[in-house]
Amino acid sequence: MGVPAVDVLEGVTAGTFAYGMYANPKSGNQGHIAENGRRIKRDLHPGYDPDLTSTAREILASFASRRNAIVYGLVFASLRPDSTDCLERPDTWVRLGSKHS
Repeated sequence: MGVPAVDVLEGVTAGTFAYGMYANPKSGNQGHIAENGRRIKRDLHPGYDPDLTSTAREILASFASRRNAIVYGLVFASLRPDSTDCLERPDTWVRLGSKHS
């Protein structure tokens, strides 16, 4: 059985934070936020309307991304790519976990 993506986020966020997204073919995009080695929020629907518990950062990311899940992750993480190549032609796709899990 593979390592869940959220566990990877928790493992790489000592002293920082990360936003991760899983493109679930059955239920749609799922977002996860981890900070300082622990999960803050999970099962988010990136790019869609914020709920009553949303932070200012989540509200801004929702507004700025206009329902684009990948752009939401970039905005949330304060990343500013030089071009849209990362959205249209990523360098690498990485599968986390086994395909038979």
